[in-house]
Amino acid sequence: FPAAEFQVTTRFTEVEGHQFKSEGKVMTNPGWLAVYGREVAEDSAAKSDKSEKAGSDRILVPVAKGEQVKTEKVDTVALVTKPPARYTEATLLSAMEGAGKLVDSEELREAMAGKGLGTPATRAAIIEGLLNEKYLLREGREIIPTAKAFQLMTLLRGLGVNELTAPELTGEWEYKLSQMERGRISRE
Repeated sequence: FPAAEFQVTTRFTEVEGHQFKSEGKVMTNPGWLAVYGREVAEDSAAKSDKSEKAGSDRILVPVAKGEQVKTEKVDTVALVTKPPARYTEATLLSAMEGAGKLVDSEELREAMAGKGLGTPATRAAIIEGLLNEKYLLREGREIIPTAKAFQLMTLLRGLGVNELTAPELTGEWEYKLSQMERGRISRE
């Protein structure tokens, strides 16, 4: 038997003026599934409804354009988004290493490529300094900013010294150091 064929489908259904989006697959040719009848498709549709996976794994029934909707039941599902995970020392070190990716300027990004914030030897010392000065706290494996850190950031932004809160400053320093190495600008 040939392969079963499906159309990947995004369907918008309107009920009482509200639009609902359904994503899934519509069987266009049962192919080898004809051997088992429609049960296989129906079983996989039931399984995909029970699983938390959304999207193109769900089997949708085919409908004709303009076909009327018969609403049998409506369920409300309350979901909550999670904030990003807090930094651990390892993830903070990785973020410092890749900080050059956040820089908009192409020249500065190139200068910071492979360098990031600090050097491999100084990154851990920078984090320890922030912990010692109470800008960060360790709670288990997580590193949490303190009120003192938020106050410093608010003060710097309030004074209009945004350069100190962005990786571009380090990028600019790294760029100038690389220009000095090549003899394009003087040390002074």
